[in-house]
Amino acid sequence: MQKSNIPTNTLINYLYFVYHDLLYSLQIITANLALFPEGGKNEANLYIHLNNSVCKFLIFLSGS
Repeated sequence: MQKSNIPTNTLINYLYFVYHDLLYSLQIITANLALFPEGGKNEANLYIHLNNSVCKFLIFLSGS
């Protein structure tokens, strides 16, 4: 198994950031769905935000 070159404290800090970013997005989506159950543009934008957060995390892990 290949060892990662990412320092543990950097990885933990980044995971903490991503966790809070995703949690914030989920809170907004939940509030948005409560206000606008039919969905719409705002919901789509928030899903894009979630997707971007996950992509940033994967790029970070790949070391690019």
